[in-house]
Amino acid sequence: MRSTPLSSVLSIALLTSLTLSFLPVAFADDPNASGIEGALSYEQKSPIDEVGYVSFLDPNQQSIVRTLSKVTLYHLALGRYTMFITPPKGMSTHIYVYQNDVLVETIDRPQYSFDLTGQTVPHFVIQYSLGNTGFVGVTSDPPGVPFRLRGPNTTTEGVTPQSFDDVSVGQYSVTYLPDGCPQPPAQSSDLKNRSRVSFSIVLKCDTLQAQTNQKKETSDAFITQKIDGKDVVFTDVPRTAWFATYVFDVTKTGILSGYSDRSGHPAGIFGPDQPVTIAELAKIAHKIGSIVTIDMSAQPENLRARFQWFSPYIASAEQKGWAVFQDSHLDATRPATRAEVLETLLQAMDIPLEWPKGTVFTDVTARTPYAAAIETSATHQFITTDAGAFQPSLSVNRAELAKILSVMVQDIVKGH
Repeated sequence: MRSTPLSSVLSIALLTSLTLSFLPVAFADDPNASGIEGALSYEQKSPIDEVGYVSFLDPNQQSIVRTLSKVTLYHLALGRYTMFITPPKGMSTHIYVYQNDVLVETIDRPQYSFDLTGQTVPHFVIQYSLGNTGFVGVTSDPPGVPFRLRGPNTTTEGVTPQSFDDVSVGQYSVTYLPDGCPQPPAQSSDLKNRSRVSFSIVLKCDTLQAQTNQKKETSDAFITQKIDGKDVVFTDVPRTAWFATYVFDVTKTGILSGYSDRSGHPAGIFGPDQPVTIAELAKIAHKIGSIVTIDMSAQPENLRARFQWFSPYIASAEQKGWAVFQDSHLDATRPATRAEVLETLLQAMDIPLEWPKGTVFTDVTARTPYAAAIETSATHQFITTDAGAFQPSLSVNRAELAKILSVMVQDIVKGH
C-alpha cells in the first residue's frame, strides 16, 4: 500500500481551510446567501396608514422581528415556526396562508404555528380590520352640558358634544348634569361590535340657557386630533359643525388628514370647504382600499399627470382599470365630481355594482355616467336619497367626502 506524503496532506488541509474561509456567509434577508434552506414571505394590509409588528420564533427559539408592510425572509433554518402579530391599536387580525399561490388556511387570531420544510415558500397575507370596538357619541341641545358616561370598566366625564372612538363593546349609560336644572333620567344602550351608539337630549331650562350663553366659547370649541403624539386643533372644524364627527373619524384612521405647513408640520387646518381633486381622490382611494403596494417611481400613461407628487397613484389607478382614470387626457388637478368619487371609491373597495334602474334619483337615468355606482351607493346608504336629486356633476368638498368615507368604513367593518 502506497502512503501519502505528510507534506501533501498538510497542503490539502491548508488549501481546504483557505477555500472555506472565502465562502459566503448566509444571512437572513440576503437572497444571494447559501447554506440555510427555507424561505417565507408576508405582507400586511390595513385600512389605515399603520401596520403591526410581526415576529417569528424559529426552531432555535430565536426571534425574528419585522415591522415593514411587505417582507421576504430567505435562508431560514427548517423546522417549527410560530408567528406572532401585534396589530395596530383597535384592530383585529386575519391571517391568510398561501402555498404555491393557493389559499390553504385562514386564521382569525394574531398567532399561527407552521412547519418550514423547504419544499415550498409559504406566503402570509395579514389583513387588519377594526376590532371588537365601537363608537359612542354624546350630544345635547343646547351644547356645553356636562355629562358622565359609564361603560365596561370605565367612567368618563365631559362636556357635550363629544365622541369616543374605539371603545369596548358592552352596556353604556350617560347621565346629563345640567347646572341649576333638574337632572334628567340616565340613558343607556348596548354597544355592539363595530357599531355606533349616539346619546342625545333636548334640555329646556332658563338657568341652563343663561349659563349656555356664557359658555358659548366652550361650545364653539374645535375638533382636536392626536397626530404623531401631539394634539392638533383643527381651527376650521367646530365641534358643533354637522361634519365634525365625520372629520374626527377619518382623520383618526388616517384616511384623510389636515393640511401641513411648508416645514411639513400640521397647520391645524382641515379645509372642509375645499374641493377634492382627482389627484387627491386617487390617493384616498388607495388608502380606503388598503392598497399599500405602489411603485412610487411609476409614471402614468397620462402625460399631464407625469412627474407630480400624485403620479404613482394615477399610474396605479390606470393599471387597476379604475374607470375615471382611463382618460389619458384627464386633468388630475381639477375637482372631482360626485359621480367620479363614488365610482372610484367603490372600485377601490371592490364593491359589486348593481344594474342601474334610473328610478332612484330624479336626475340620474340608466344612461347617466357612473349611474351604477351612484345607485349602488344609495343602496348601501353611503349617500341619502332624501333630496330627490343627486346632482352627479357637482364637485365634492372635503367635509362631504369625510362623511362618505366615514359611512363607508362603518359599512366595511360591519361586513357588508
